[in-house]
Amino acid sequence: MSKAHNFIDDFQKDHSELLDLLKSFHRAIESSNINEAKGILNRIDGITSGHFSFEETYLYPRLQRLVREITGRLHNEQEATKEFIRKSRNTLSRNKMGRSEALSLLATLPKLSKFFEDCDKIAVLADRFDDEEKEYLHKRFKESSKKERRR
Repeated sequence: MSKAHNFIDDFQKDHSELLDLLKSFHRAIESSNINEAKGILNRIDGITSGHFSFEETYLYPRLQRLVREITGRLHNEQEATKEFIRKSRNTLSRNKMGRSEALSLLATLPKLSKFFEDCDKIAVLADRFDDEEKEYLHKRFKESSKKERRR
């Protein structure tokens, strides 16, 4: 775990250093200090070339795979939730439930809770959409929710 933590710390240190260098570059340009600006630009280039190479070669493909895996799991959990609802409706429609049926339904609830928590966590990524995309998704969500809640 500490090695992964070091990766994130080092990765974020690069970003912090780059932000500081951009501020320094800004000051150098404002004060017309061309030599200082050149030196800062060289440092920015030195950090970004390796950093960008790492992101494109290693990080972005893994992030894309992770998002695909997460959304695939969430889709599977949606299907399991639909099956749980169908099974529960069927069981409850008989107005009588045996102990094993009740235990089976109860055993599924923690899995469903985890699924809804995981869905909520991935919403953080959706918050990264631009305003136009968020507005579009908001409208589609409201439309979908209205249709389903009428049932």
